[in-house]
Amino acid sequence: MLVIHIGSPKTGTTALQGFLKSHLPALRSRGLSYVAAGRTNIAHNSMVQPMLKGRAGDMVSALREEIAAAPDMVHVLSSEVFFQPAMAPRLAEAVDGLCRDLRVVAYLRRPDRYAEAMYKQKVKNGRIPPDPSAFLEGWAANLRYMPVIDAYREVFGEQALRVRPFRRSHFPQGDVIADFAEQIGGVDLSGLARPDTPSNKTLSRAVSEHLGRVNRHTPFNSRVMIREIAAEATPGTLRGGDVFDKHTRARIMENCAQDLASVSAACFEGAREPFDLSDLAPDAPDPFPGPEEALRLERAAAEAVMAALGRQAAKPED
Repeated sequence: MLVIHIGSPKTGTTALQGFLKSHLPALRSRGLSYVAAGRTNIAHNSMVQPMLKGRAGDMVSALREEIAAAPDMVHVLSSEVFFQPAMAPRLAEAVDGLCRDLRVVAYLRRPDRYAEAMYKQKVKNGRIPPDPSAFLEGWAANLRYMPVIDAYREVFGEQALRVRPFRRSHFPQGDVIADFAEQIGGVDLSGLARPDTPSNKTLSRAVSEHLGRVNRHTPFNSRVMIREIAAEATPGTLRGGDVFDKHTRARIMENCAQDLASVSAACFEGAREPFDLSDLAPDAPDPFPGPEEALRLERAAAEAVMAALGRQAAKPED
């Protein structure tokens, strides 16, 4: 079997990939191989650009040789960057005829929560200015999932797809890794520790925006700072639901309703709504911070980032 895990982004991909990388020998003894060809560190991201540019000949040859050498294994490729229509035919060509059983596994996050997570990621890495409204206007097309699903369905066939809403309440023990194991045939994961991924904890919008300024205007390593702040988790530095208010999130979901209906019909056995939207009901509380909390979050963010900058500045130069 060959399993191609295509993400999508912000659906536990780092945790899953870290788990697969951390337990290579143990998993191999249980019949699962996390493919080495095309993998840099924990993910197969380095496959994407060579494939899209038609320059992946050597990489594809190594991939095919590795899989063919162990025909009885479950082989796994994983990259959230696979979650784009253009990658579907490239991957299909690369693995054509290799395996009797091929599965494409994808997890989909509720679009408004996906938008919030992507805003925080991009702003903390200094890629965009701190402006949620401008980000949402430019990112709206990426909240449509059906174009990607259609592309993979066209080249791999509907029977190959395993598409799951990213809802921890629906996973075994609330664990996306355990759910992934079920989707690929029930590989035994018992006794294997889950990796600690503090970098994926939800930093507040204020912390994310302060880190973006560090990235744009100083030479300091913000990745180290992100890990430190997330691990320390001082009050006010971890916060969700603080990028878009309830009205904006409801508007995002309304704009995505037709796309989600198509996804449900194609992938979720006709379920009318794959995501719980009760928090968007008119009488539901809005978790978006009010003025007083926003000020506290800004203060906590400034203190945490300045402390992390101080630690960076105190380190001796190499």
